[in-house]
Amino acid sequence: MRLNEKKGMLKFVITTCLIFSLCSCATTPIMPVVYDGQLPLYPAVVEALAQRNTKIQEVDIFKNEFRSGYIYAVDVLVSIRFKVSITKTNGSITSNLVKMQGLDSSTNQWSDVLPLIFDTNSYLNKITEDIAWILNNKQRYYSAKDKALSDLSFIHIIMKDLNDIGREKWINNNLKDRVFSFDLLLTEFRENNNSKIKKKFVAVFQYNNNNIGSFPEYYLYLYTNNEHYSSLKNGSNVSTKGSLVSVVKSKFSDSTFNLSLIEV
Repeated sequence: MRLNEKKGMLKFVITTCLIFSLCSCATTPIMPVVYDGQLPLYPAVVEALAQRNTKIQEVDIFKNEFRSGYIYAVDVLVSIRFKVSITKTNGSITSNLVKMQGLDSSTNQWSDVLPLIFDTNSYLNKITEDIAWILNNKQRYYSAKDKALSDLSFIHIIMKDLNDIGREKWINNNLKDRVFSFDLLLTEFRENNNSKIKKKFVAVFQYNNNNIGSFPEYYLYLYTNNEHYSSLKNGSNVSTKGSLVSVVKSKFSDSTFNLSLIEV
């Protein structure tokens, strides 16, 4: 096939796809799903987004408003990505497109695009349906909740924009006495001078899974009677568990939190 014929065929395919896309978009409306239960949405949202290889990027936990990271797909040989907002309003859950971008293969740059044949609304409706299904499936919901509340980076996303009173309220309702497992590098080991916690020593760790900024997401203060830490060099890898005692915003950064835990 000659070059001009190839170009003509490609133009025909794209034009046909555009027409098909416009028809599809007109016949596939955004469909909210009614959910009249009282369960918080976040475990179901986390699970539904994980199925699409992305995570929650922004959240207002008390308003049940969420925004995802990028979801990647292909639309007529073009790599696309988009974010999704998920809300619950007046007993109805809705997913909406935030922004779609396409990858220019010649420059390897992303720019805003409209879909060709990718049925965006059907994709969004399926996310909403999956969220509602998880909310109504008790075993799946509580499994997703336990997984979400074991993820310190997800907890950081929730806490970082809450005010002090709201953050304390959410922590008391969801994290108090929760046991966290972690595998981190020892930063410091010293005698405990916190009279409120009856342990001999405190081991200090930094946690920064997102690797954003110069400050870590957390400083973890693990209170323990375990003298084994005294034989470890700073920078040694430690695998352990701790029961959460308190969460306090760091004096050095509004995006860093100090977690006090008791080793279990």
